[in-house]
Amino acid sequence: MGIVYPDVKFQQAYDWLRDQYVKRRGPLDPRQALIWGWPSPYPIEAYQLNPPMDKRVAAVHLWVEVPDELILETNFESWSIILNRLLFDEDSGLTLEKDWEKLFDTKWLEQHEYAYELDANSAQTVFPYIKQEWIKKLSI
Repeated sequence: MGIVYPDVKFQQAYDWLRDQYVKRRGPLDPRQALIWGWPSPYPIEAYQLNPPMDKRVAAVHLWVEVPDELILETNFESWSIILNRLLFDEDSGLTLEKDWEKLFDTKWLEQHEYAYELDANSAQTVFPYIKQEWIKKLSI
């Protein structure tokens, strides 16, 4: 059984990103969700998480050093194109999922003003797991 996302309207985008992770980084356990992260220095204060509604859930910030070979980096702003099931280039004649591969072409994104240079405010990453020894800092 694969991963089921709470908001099914994003299911296609997240499944596509998992497929891209496998294609670009390596195999994933089908039951394993990708973990989202943002490179440091990230302005955490500007993006504080809302407290969880369910008191059984904790919101925790982890600062981890994940090996580069496990990280798939994308542009945060450009990811919203995919989440909204839009095309980067409507005139390309590409299928939705082929067009989405532009997410990994930083030069194309910059030339077409979908993204600016990747920096701490625009880069996001996904990776499959965290090992305890990678954790450098934790805050609640």
